Amino acid sequence: MLHIEIQESKEDMANKDFTDRYAKHTALVLRLTKMLHGKGHIVYGDSAFTSVETACAMLEHGMYYTGLLKTAHRGFLKSYLNTLIWTGKEHHEATKSVETTTSIGGRKYKIYGHVWNEPGTADVPLKCLLSTWNHTLPADDHQKKCWRLNPDTGLSENITSQFHKLR
Repeated sequence: MLHIEIQESKEDMANKDFTDRYAKHTALVLRLTKMLHGKGHIVYGDSAFTSVETACAMLEHGMYYTGLLKTAHRGFLKSYLNTLIWTGKEHHEATKSVETTTSIGGRKYKIYGHVWNEPGTADVPLKCLLSTWNHTLPADDHQKKCWRLNPDTGLSENITSQFHKLR
């Protein structure tokens, strides 16, 4: 743990650094990483703090960001990625990756997104990894190996063919 911030009254929290320019979650990440600004470090965040705004703010302050993106994806192509993987209940591909470019302070930066599905999760929103420092492109096809214990023989058996290819 680098820093901890104790929650204060609503008025006190509204007067903290970075709250005049950014959403609360982004301002908190910037305050907690203030000692790293301008040093090129990579910050990993969970879905409660990950947004396109947070990723761009980190770039603006000389850091990189990676985190699981759930709902705060305004400005990113998550809905496009979702349509590439699922159409209704039909499975098309296991993964999809894209990159987009943003301009901060006259300099262009890439933001990478990688979404994936898991078997049997057609009705569950896809997971999306957002990163400003690395990508998963290009990726080779990969067959995930799956094994199970056969209850009749007591031996393990390969059931990989029952699952889709991961890319």
